[in-house]
Amino acid sequence: IEKQPAFLWHGGMLLDNTRMQISFMKDLATMRDPTSPFTFLNYLHTNNRLLQFLNLGSFYPFRVEFNDYLQWCGKHFDKFCHYGETVVGLEPVELEDGTVEKIKVTSVNDATKETSVRVAKKVIVAIGGQPMYPSFAKELVNHPRVAHSSQYIYRHPVMLPDMEASYRLAVIGSGQSAAEVFYDLAQKYPNAQVNLIFRDSALRPSDDSSFVNEIFDPDARDGFFRRTPEERQQTLARNKATNYSVVNISLIEELYNMMYKQKLPGNEGKPKHLLRPGNKVLEMTATGDKVTIKFEKQYDVACCGELVEPVCNNRLMQYEESFDAVIVATGYQRQTHLDLLQNLDTCIAKDATTSQPIVDREYRIVTKPHVKAKIYLQGCCEQTHGLSDTLLSVLAVRGAEVADSLA
Repeated sequence: IEKQPAFLWHGGMLLDNTRMQISFMKDLATMRDPTSPFTFLNYLHTNNRLLQFLNLGSFYPFRVEFNDYLQWCGKHFDKFCHYGETVVGLEPVELEDGTVEKIKVTSVNDATKETSVRVAKKVIVAIGGQPMYPSFAKELVNHPRVAHSSQYIYRHPVMLPDMEASYRLAVIGSGQSAAEVFYDLAQKYPNAQVNLIFRDSALRPSDDSSFVNEIFDPDARDGFFRRTPEERQQTLARNKATNYSVVNISLIEELYNMMYKQKLPGNEGKPKHLLRPGNKVLEMTATGDKVTIKFEKQYDVACCGELVEPVCNNRLMQYEESFDAVIVATGYQRQTHLDLLQNLDTCIAKDATTSQPIVDREYRIVTKPHVKAKIYLQGCCEQTHGLSDTLLSVLAVRGAEVADSLA
């Protein structure tokens, strides 16, 4: 049961010329069974592009191509899929003696509003991350001049219909998505001035070195799972630079080149795109067709071509600027599954400290003795299974583990 009307992988960020950041061999099957018909290589062979892909000399497919590969795999299972339905509830089905052997799954067809009820002995909850809006942006979630990066492809043509206009644009964030959106806007709108606003003192490169990358190996989950909650948190913090608030080094270099070219002769009078490090957003308000951002900026952090004179407040400076549109690229939160599991509270064992469902090594939620039905979580177990949980790295192997556990 899938909410989207058809399979689509990160549709809002399928930008032109962007590539995957992991090897094509970390597809849906290769790490589990390289002879599977569902490998990326077989997809290329089936679509008569294998030799041409090899000639590219790259392990990293274009993102639109990998989405097409995933759709190609998904079409083999269309008869088992119910697209365009939103699951609105999970409830226990109790026998007379109180035993729960099945779960009732209620969903609503988004087009017809028709309600469907299914009963299953085994349920896998894999709803992914939801866009995270910082507190300063929550009042403007539905504003026509504000969008989350997850909706960028769909929203920017509506927000910014004139490709030649002299827009003032803001992108908030310091990770890969923020950098990609900043670069894309700078290319698409030649007369706009695009600002990349973030709290850190500089864009940080992602660490994809060979030894560090071993944390994404399937076997690494075993060691992570055996650690105490405190040790897990320390490990996640230590390896944060592999995935959070970091940017691929090649994109950082491309951005630096872009910023440098603005200083060359012949660019006088043209809009200057700005990296705005050291800026904390305090609040965001909308007036008419403008969005005003109030900043707090450190004195000692350089800013490329600052445009305004901030008001001094001890060591910090506060100031405001208005923009024609704002893209919030502040990541995702993975808590929505908890709402879906609320009606199963009497069935689920929870951690006494965090009140989170306890999940075993096979991603199954630990249930109370009277519950025989099996409930699994996918993509929201980073705290117990490590950084790879939300990524493609272990997808093939993890799928096999869950399938074996279902038997």
